[in-house]
Amino acid sequence: MKRKSVYVLLVAVLILVGSVYPNAIGAQNKSIEPEIVLPNGKVVAVDTVNNEQLSDGVSLFTREYIEHYTPIYQGDIMEFIISNGVILEKNDNGGTYIPANGYVISVTGESKDHFNQLNIRDVISVENYEFPADITNFVEINNEVISIDRINEARGAGDVVIYDPSYGETTGTNVWGIEIAFENEQIIEIASLDGTNNNLPIPENGYVLSIQSGSEYFSHLSTSINQGRIGIGDHISYHEINDVYFGHVINYSAMNPKVREDNPDGWDDINNRPYDGFRGANQLIIYDESYGEPSTLTNAYGYEVIVEGSQIVKRAGNNSLIPSNGYVLSGHGDKAKWLQDNAKLNADVLINKEKEQLIITITPETFINRANNIIEEMTSILENAKTQFLDVPLEEIENKILLAKDMKASILDEIETKQYDQAVLSTNRLEEMASEVNNLATESRIVEHRAVWIRPNETTKQEVRANLEKVKKANLNQVYLETWWGGYTIYPSDNALAPHNPRYKGFDVLEAYLEVGKELDIEIHAWVHNAFLEGNQMEEKPDWALIRRDGENFTDNEYGTKWYWLNVALPEVRMFITDLYQDMIDQYDIDGLHLDYIRYPDSNGRDEDYGYDLYTRELFMKQFNTDTDPINLYPGDALYKEWQYFRMNIVTTFLDELIPTVKEQAPDLVISGSVYANFYEDPYLKLQDVTTWLEKGYLENVFPMSYKFDVQSVLKDTEQAINLGQNKTLVTIGLGSQAGVPTDILLQQVNATKDVYVSGSAFFEFVSYFDRGYNVPLEQGAYRNEAIAPSTYPEKSIQLLIEDMNRKIVDIYEKNNGMHNARPYISQITNLHRHATNLDENVDKIIKQIDQLIDRVNKDNKVNQHVKDRMIYDLNYTKKITLFYKSNY
Repeated sequence: MKRKSVYVLLVAVLILVGSVYPNAIGAQNKSIEPEIVLPNGKVVAVDTVNNEQLSDGVSLFTREYIEHYTPIYQGDIMEFIISNGVILEKNDNGGTYIPANGYVISVTGESKDHFNQLNIRDVISVENYEFPADITNFVEINNEVISIDRINEARGAGDVVIYDPSYGETTGTNVWGIEIAFENEQIIEIASLDGTNNNLPIPENGYVLSIQSGSEYFSHLSTSINQGRIGIGDHISYHEINDVYFGHVINYSAMNPKVREDNPDGWDDINNRPYDGFRGANQLIIYDESYGEPSTLTNAYGYEVIVEGSQIVKRAGNNSLIPSNGYVLSGHGDKAKWLQDNAKLNADVLINKEKEQLIITITPETFINRANNIIEEMTSILENAKTQFLDVPLEEIENKILLAKDMKASILDEIETKQYDQAVLSTNRLEEMASEVNNLATESRIVEHRAVWIRPNETTKQEVRANLEKVKKANLNQVYLETWWGGYTIYPSDNALAPHNPRYKGFDVLEAYLEVGKELDIEIHAWVHNAFLEGNQMEEKPDWALIRRDGENFTDNEYGTKWYWLNVALPEVRMFITDLYQDMIDQYDIDGLHLDYIRYPDSNGRDEDYGYDLYTRELFMKQFNTDTDPINLYPGDALYKEWQYFRMNIVTTFLDELIPTVKEQAPDLVISGSVYANFYEDPYLKLQDVTTWLEKGYLENVFPMSYKFDVQSVLKDTEQAINLGQNKTLVTIGLGSQAGVPTDILLQQVNATKDVYVSGSAFFEFVSYFDRGYNVPLEQGAYRNEAIAPSTYPEKSIQLLIEDMNRKIVDIYEKNNGMHNARPYISQITNLHRHATNLDENVDKIIKQIDQLIDRVNKDNKVNQHVKDRMIYDLNYTKKITLFYKSNY
């Protein structure tokens, strides 16, 4: 829709919104004249609002003015474009653009004297006047107006999202909402909250309006649909009001805090030390070179923005390096969200130290700078891919850049002709192209674990197929299917203590996943909760319960939710769990058994811990030949560490019994487990002795659950697990899609961990992975190629990796002059592949040959250094899987 027509519509819409949703807009108090408060505190009266300028006076123009420019004025005039009180632009000619999310102050005659000293990025305020609430994008349904929160993004709690065909075939949403599909301004389909999946198909020439049940609009619309006031065939229209003028101002908490007095709220009183980086809850901190550290030292639970000069150049995670010519803006909690929403790339930033204010401004110049920078970034990415001899689709990248250059030209023209709506849309598309180029320039391994955890909700094979087809399209290769959870199975069980969950209405979920998984070549691993029963008390066996220090048989949280656990110290509990798994393995051809909750419960920050039944306590006293009852032991007591280790060892001895039993039954079954990510630092926190498990080779694949918001912490968890696992255990790093890790950070986590030879990544969990759209950039980049899982197919993995080395030598390195005598390498790698076809007999020979190849590549001064790096990485990765094979087969 053209900008002018949107403005005309808005005049009516703003009135309508106030009647349907009275909290959505403000109302002017006409009994008091508006006035402007200048930065120096001086107050100037406003003479007229949304009327033609006076010959001497102050006029205020908002988007309620019927035109989107102020009137042309023939005399001496001064006009200011303002958003959120921030002055963005000054104009001395009249006819000034009125931003959709701001206003214009127009000053004529002697009144100009009050405003002569105003500068760009000064902050003023208008008193005694309530501006209409921002309505940027909205949908109008039968004269009802719905404001849009997001466009083509995953629908979160309380969100209203609009989806167009560029998002995909369907919205991918869950059941908790209402969706309305429309085309040619007419409703064609409605999905209401009736227990079925929203996930509507997106019309080829239309949209889907998706409203989560927590939205303020949900109840009203649901009633209108149920009562027939909104239905198929009714009129509906979508309106976008994009703008290029934004000002944002916020108070920061501290700048370069070094001691408690600099930022009292950045001090952890309980532990009597500063929070990481002296950044407290819901704080915004600024760090520059005066901080005295190379980085901010903040923890993973926040968001940071890098400013060089006066422009935002990078949106990062945490613990960011501090630039010498700028600073870092670091937010936690609601301030982190503020930065994510408002700190856009190439926006200008000003720090007002006197008022402790941070001011961010966006103008048409921002969009021009952004367009120029994107082309520079794309070109640099392409050159880097060529220079480093990356195995990426260069021709596709080059074509994207050509399209991007055309888009940049369009943006410059749209800014010049003040087609600001279109300039914003074009810039958004250019940003998407930049992301695509960055993803395309990421190498995609052909051997690695790409896993996702799924708690099944399906009750038909068709629903199972829909899930697994999404997994297949995303080039994931493993599903960890929650099979024994909450004290129920997902399949018909003969065990009276582990009945088939009634939510599945008799449907054999496991069988369906296995059948469709086999058809689509997706591994299905049974994810089991061991002794954790969630809210199921297992009343038939009260004596099996895990007992808390105070005698209770449950864990609980601050909301009073009760969770129940079985006591794996008891032989009969161990036998029950083992029998359950053996019965499942007998019935179903699963690819692996994935152990979760192999630990004691969390204490939820309290002194209460677990394992205080009489049997366990007496067992401890007998083993340590003591009369001291562990119920009387506390941290610092003589035997307390022994009590901790004793309970850890209960879990370990359970695995001592369980794993050989199921392995004897199914030798090819892959045993894996999810573990606390920081197990290497504090195994006593969850009484989970993962280090011992890795030393004993219990797990073929370990999943540290590193659901963190930065890259370095995840990298540390990965490296520690790899080092401890040595050659016996592969490491698949668990990443937190459900936690809402920003997409750019999650992509960095995937790629950074690959650099240290992680065997893959797993995402918790299925719904959030697809709803939040993480699959899209990964399909473009790191998961562009299909891959096989090395824990399941180590022999095939080794052979594929060796074959691929020769392909790269011929198609990339030699072809692009990265090496000048490829024949000896091709011959040696071909010989290596021949030995790999009989791995059992040749495993030691293969390891020796790989070492010889690495040595040869290192010493060959006729091979480009980047080619050396790539070849040595591939050889080391192949060697790692070969050593794993040698240790386990």
